[in-house]
Amino acid sequence: MTHPYASEIYAHAFPTEYQPVYLAEAKTHILKRKIPGTDYFDAIGVYPLCPIVAEASLEKDFMALKKDGIVSLVLVADPFFHPSLDKLEKFFERVTPYKEHYIHDFTLNRSYSKHHRYEVKKAVTLCQTKNFSLIDYLDEWYALYQNLMKKHEIKGMQGFSKDYFSKICALNPVTFGAFSEGILISAHIWFEYQGYAYSHLAASNETGYRTSAAYAVYDTSLQYFAERRTKTLDLGAGAGVSEASKGLTFLKKGFSNVSKICYLCGKILNEETYMKLSAGKKTDYFPAYRG
Repeated sequence: MTHPYASEIYAHAFPTEYQPVYLAEAKTHILKRKIPGTDYFDAIGVYPLCPIVAEASLEKDFMALKKDGIVSLVLVADPFFHPSLDKLEKFFERVTPYKEHYIHDFTLNRSYSKHHRYEVKKAVTLCQTKNFSLIDYLDEWYALYQNLMKKHEIKGMQGFSKDYFSKICALNPVTFGAFSEGILISAHIWFEYQGYAYSHLAASNETGYRTSAAYAVYDTSLQYFAERRTKTLDLGAGAGVSEASKGLTFLKKGFSNVSKICYLCGKILNEETYMKLSAGKKTDYFPAYRG
């Protein structure tokens, strides 16, 4: 079984400007993209995480990417499926802590904070939660996601189309939703792999926000994965430094019982071209020419 984020199906769910490239050593897919205003290409790991097999010897993959004309590669390594940190630092020029992911480890205490217990109790009196097939509620889910994109001005790779969600249905995501008077008001998509579950995306409409429906959906999701003897849930990270992202961090942190750092990994594949594109740009961003 292939990790969902490493699969060919998932790589082909992205828009056509992102061209899937398979890394034979890493046993994963990345996405090739045009560097704006140039005739060059670089590559990025899939959203949100890039699994890499622990025993991967990445030199061969990097040689193949360079031969394909790719200037640089940047990815966020899956916190559970990647080579050791020493090996990552050997293969990549840049390996830096990127985001703190909030984790729920089912071998540890499962209790929530007092605030979260209150919000769950309130939400379950105002809505009903259930597991459903994403393909059966694709229109309803996409309406929620459009609301999220508008509310937080989400663009770029995460400005997903309905076609993206239609394609990932082939990977059998686990989806939970909250309903009020039969209408979907909040939903959460998860992926599973070898005892780990990943929070992929969650969204609510205004009724969902008002009723704290996301709390009920989280609670139902955790109950489900506990019953499946899932080892660990990756609840993801906050989205940035805005007030909205602080709220998201607070929500995730309250359902977690441990955290884990994800690493951003950058590799320069064609140093001459990279330096030419980055000339005069002083930035910590990688790749510098996109900063």
